[in-house]
Amino acid sequence: MNNLKVLNDELPAFNGADYFVKHSISGLNFSSGVDMICKQYECFWLVDAILLSELECPPFWESDFYVWTLLRIFDGEAPTCRFELICDDGNGHVIGNTPIPFSDFAYDMLVLYVENDLLYLPAER
Repeated sequence: MNNLKVLNDELPAFNGADYFVKHSISGLNFSSGVDMICKQYECFWLVDAILLSELECPPFWESDFYVWTLLRIFDGEAPTCRFELICDDGNGHVIGNTPIPFSDFAYDMLVLYVENDLLYLPAER
């Protein structure tokens, strides 16, 4: 499991966002980099999962910054189609997690940030 396919490692260098997209349900904005990932890898469900987790769980209202990690679950060395969406406070303290029972997402890991109501790639910070 040391050779995870991490999407963040393969993205072109982003230097700030070119534009922002407003989520239709929550009103939260997400960056052009997140929009590109959602379109290219057909994973708008990931934005929805993050936003729903934030709306449903009060601990997410206590800070302006969170790190969201989508991580594939492995069965020994074999990758599965299951993932876990983990939220931490940026210092490694896990706040919550959400099981994703099935996804055809091509990568083993993706890290996104939420800061001041904006979801973005770490490279866009």
